[in-house]
Amino acid sequence: MNYDQWVVGEDGLSASHACGWSIRVEGNPSSPSEVCPGTVPRDLDALEQARLLRHGLDAIAKAAKQSKPSSAAVAAKKAAEKYASDPNRTRKPTLSLKRKPQ
Repeated sequence: MNYDQWVVGEDGLSASHACGWSIRVEGNPSSPSEVCPGTVPRDLDALEQARLLRHGLDAIAKAAKQSKPSSAAVAAKKAAEKYASDPNRTRKPTLSLKRKPQ
């Protein structure tokens, strides 16, 4: 079995293998918070399932690293940096749980 026959979906969060197994991740593709493995083909033993799942997750992470960030994400990052570097922005008081000396 060729474990590298994963095809990553357009959304970058799902992939399907030539054997018919598909997986989906939630959160960051490089470090997902949840993995939805879908229905596993019956002819795969546990070792093959684990290896195939690992290669599928690697394919999704690799595709995420190769893709360029969207223009909306770039614009949001620039706006956040601009706001953070603005010396005239209003500052909220910091919450502290320490007791003040009396």
